[in-house]
Amino acid sequence: FIEAIKCHKLGMEQALLLSDTLELIQALNNLGTNYRRLGILNDASTYHYRALSFCETLSNKTAKFAQKQRVISLNGIGNIYLTLDNRQLADSIFRVALQGEQQLGSALGQAINYANLGSIFESNGQGDSAWTYYRHSMQQNQKAGSDLGISLCHNSFGRLYEDDCLWDSALMEYKASYDIMAGSKDSWHWLEPCLALARVHLKKGDYSMSYAYLEQAKKAAMNIGSLEHLAQVYDLYYQWYDLKGDCRKPCLYRQYNEFQEPASYPESANTICQRPPSG
Repeated sequence: FIEAIKCHKLGMEQALLLSDTLELIQALNNLGTNYRRLGILNDASTYHYRALSFCETLSNKTAKFAQKQRVISLNGIGNIYLTLDNRQLADSIFRVALQGEQQLGSALGQAINYANLGSIFESNGQGDSAWTYYRHSMQQNQKAGSDLGISLCHNSFGRLYEDDCLWDSALMEYKASYDIMAGSKDSWHWLEPCLALARVHLKKGDYSMSYAYLEQAKKAAMNIGSLEHLAQVYDLYYQWYDLKGDCRKPCLYRQYNEFQEPASYPESANTICQRPPSG
């Protein structure tokens, strides 16, 4: 992501020199995604809001590229608020983004937003609704032929089974997700099922399998500099040593991301569309 930021900033500079607003919007959204994956939410928010603001200045807002970049901006902002646990606002934004993807006829875009909405229901403890939205997401991912999306859906199914303490069903879904992503260079998404497998094996008391997945996750998270995943890695190491009762070794430290919430939240998704870019 550090290298991606360098490249996308060069792209942004070229777009500014050429006064190419469409390319500038795409570069800003790419930067927003880069910073969001690194857990640097202030910068991520700045870039996504700037992209959204430029979308509103376009003379031809109905062009497909313009509409697509607008929903990408909204989706990025929604994910930031979801990370900050502002579920109500995230829900409103994701529904606006989903409507945009439906108008564009994008199966992949719909899959992403169905999954995002499913995660909100999951966080609210509404398992039946979460299943419904995750299944909608799976259908759209299959329609789009997205291996990544299908893998993420298996991971989501696994979490719902895990919530119900159905360990074997959870492991089956997590393993399906892990296997799909095993040959991918997308370490950020591969880490989700890898950590989940470590977590569930630990709950089942299979310490050797749990530790093996933890070692893989730690290496990958350090390679890409993902503080979000490293926080989970170190917390699971702590639990591993605690359950083993191994007091001879110091517990591996827990490393948590610290996110600074904005001073105030916009009241609705419509408000967000009017918000000027910061920075």
